Amino acid sequence: MSQGLRELRLRKLPIFENVDEKVLEVLERDLQERLYPSQEVVYRTGASADGLYGVIKGGVQVRTERPGQPVDRFLDLGAGDVFGEAEALEDRFREHTARTLKAAHLLFLPAAPVRAAVARYPFIGTLLRTLTIRRRTMQTRTRVAPSTRREPRIWVDREVVLRLDGSLPIAVRLEDLSTNGACFTAVPRSWQTGQHLSFTLGTKEWPNLLQVSGHVRWQELGSVGVVFENAGPQLRQKVEQALRALVP
Repeated sequence: MSQGLRELRLRKLPIFENVDEKVLEVLERDLQERLYPSQEVVYRTGASADGLYGVIKGGVQVRTERPGQPVDRFLDLGAGDVFGEAEALEDRFREHTARTLKAAHLLFLPAAPVRAAVARYPFIGTLLRTLTIRRRTMQTRTRVAPSTRREPRIWVDREVVLRLDGSLPIAVRLEDLSTNGACFTAVPRSWQTGQHLSFTLGTKEWPNLLQVSGHVRWQELGSVGVVFENAGPQLRQKVEQALRALVP
């Protein structure tokens, strides 16, 4: 373990703060440090469980990302949180996708050493499984509670072409789309929060799928969220038609 990792330590993660020093030393033999930019995938649904992660700095969201389906948020994670532990313990494929919401500094423990440590120190497994059970209980309560979201965001994840008023077409990546707005990555650096936009969204095959106006609600490291104007029944119908072409 490098000097930098020695300074970080697993004890910075609350779940490990009361674990004996000798046990931590065993776990930390395989500890790795990983840095991710904003909107970067940490792992995807269906991938093999490579290990568990801890957030030192930044934000990560665990969610479903299936083309043509609503983006279903499972967990919002920040500094001190651990994730990916359930699949790592049980040696199964990932149930969700984990994606950074901002630049993230993570710690990573490979799955095999984690399972070996659990076999040697069963209480570590109890700590991690208790965390998993608590999160699943919270998710169940959230699902049965009334929803406050007006429109679901549909995951698209494909390259599209935007034709802005008075500008040449630009290629960007459309992450998700709903009647309320869209999330894009690989956008021009000139786009700023609060900026008004009017554009036609399409592909090479269908260049005029959707004409909308709106403003940039948030912007970070090449990713933006655009809120559409006049988000009513007519726009909903147009968005649904566009989605049928974008996500066959």
